[in-house]
Amino acid sequence: MGIVFLSLGSNLEDRLGNLKKAVKVLKKSPKIEITKLSSVYETEPWEVESPNWFLNLVLKTECKLPPLQLLDFLEETEKKLGRKSKSDNSPRTVDIDILFYNDWIFHTPRLVVPHPLLPKRKFVLVPLAEIEPELEHPQLQKDVKTILEELEDNAQVKFYKKAEELA
Repeated sequence: MGIVFLSLGSNLEDRLGNLKKAVKVLKKSPKIEITKLSSVYETEPWEVESPNWFLNLVLKTECKLPPLQLLDFLEETEKKLGRKSKSDNSPRTVDIDILFYNDWIFHTPRLVVPHPLLPKRKFVLVPLAEIEPELEHPQLQKDVKTILEELEDNAQVKFYKKAEELA
């Protein structure tokens, strides 16, 4: 069993509906239990060429899948929800990233944990700090709150909806 943090984002079509569908799929999985859910934030596109802003949130889960099997499940979920390609930075119906898996540090050709861009992404750090500000990044040995405070990313991240409104 692993404690896994996931980031979800959408900037195409019914953004909130896409996030609701993704959360519903995760909740239905017998291998994943959502234990915390951040609020939804509206965020400027970051390294994505699009006029459409994103809706983002972060989940804390208890997961019974090992990391690469979890990645397979998440990629399949993205495809079912309309994601065309994971390899580019184009707009997407849903994007699900593994941020942390326990306090593990590992690098494979398909998956790097902790997520290598997490310390640079305000759109991930804001919702993560909302639900787990004291979580320590195992490589940086700083908690999420401190990483966010030290961040130089000036992208706009605005509160959009409370987590309860996703149900």
